[in-house]
Amino acid sequence: MLSDKEIEKLAEPIIRIYNEIEYELVKEIARRFDTYETIGGSLEWQLKMLQRMGVLNADCVKTIAKYSTRTDKEINEMLKKAGMANFSQSEMDSAFADNLIMVNYKQALSSSELARIINLTKTDIGKTIKLINTKCLESSSQAYMDIINKVYIETATGLRSYNEAITKALKDMALKGIAAATYKRIDKDGNEKLVNYSLEGIVRRDVITAVNSLANKASIEYARDIGYEYVEVSQHLGARATKNLDFTNHAWWQGKVYKIEGSTPQYPNLIEVTGYGNIQGLGGINCRHRTYPFIPGVSKPQEPINQKENAIRYEAEQDLRRMERHIRELRRMREAMRQANNKEEAKKLKNRILAYSDKIDAFCKRNNLKRQEIREII
Repeated sequence: MLSDKEIEKLAEPIIRIYNEIEYELVKEIARRFDTYETIGGSLEWQLKMLQRMGVLNADCVKTIAKYSTRTDKEINEMLKKAGMANFSQSEMDSAFADNLIMVNYKQALSSSELARIINLTKTDIGKTIKLINTKCLESSSQAYMDIINKVYIETATGLRSYNEAITKALKDMALKGIAAATYKRIDKDGNEKLVNYSLEGIVRRDVITAVNSLANKASIEYARDIGYEYVEVSQHLGARATKNLDFTNHAWWQGKVYKIEGSTPQYPNLIEVTGYGNIQGLGGINCRHRTYPFIPGVSKPQEPINQKENAIRYEAEQDLRRMERHIRELRRMREAMRQANNKEEAKKLKNRILAYSDKIDAFCKRNNLKRQEIREII
């Protein structure tokens, strides 16, 4: 049985690959600009840059293709380990010896049903990766075009010099990163707007969700076939909390035992309470909760988490995620400046990165959090 941290680590190799891809795409775009280039007129410069679009697209395709083999390999390894992540080998073998379930751990590991669940998950995540790759290429082209258009307008109108305009446009591009998905969002006034989501954020969300989904499917759908009737839902500090006592409030239903089918006075129904299968419920988007096969009288229930501590930890972790995103943004900006031959701006950004790193250290110590530098690296 794997812990929550071990489950997250299964997804880290793929997330790191896409951090590298985003970093390479930002470099591919930035290196086509030079802040110290001598240009004639703004229109002449714009036409010259547009002519390079085809080469940029081809290079971006090569960048993504270069990493595709590594991605496939890491996905296979991740899914293989995630399939039985929610099962305890010792508990399962003990229950089998007492005739409480129909197969032992080794038999379960090699079953056709588990292989089917893993293959379905692999197909789903493969489709997701293809969509992300396609969006990366589109976003890279759009980012390049946005820089050209911004620089052309600002230099043609005399708002900024070429050096100033290209520096600002490259910083803006690196700050945003390469978008991997676009969604419609309704703001508090009811207005609809399109929001771009970063490559790293989408990959982390989708891959960790897929890993947890696979582990939960195996422990619910497969557990039902081998004789388990109950599952226990994991718990962790920082669980999602809402004002409602329903499946959207993960802090409310976590850490309890549920019946897979039907219910009893002691064990309510899993789907009815946790919303298993709903994108806002158990196993939904960004949900880290998992289900462990549970045998009353054999399995040992968890001690409940303090809800006040949970709320405090949740807010602290959300703040840390924002700080991790920001230091990655600063590092992309620095690399963009280096690629554009702007050594002065690159040096300033290096100093900002060092200062912000100290700020993250202080925040983690103050809130008793372990700094995860792997989330900050590009």
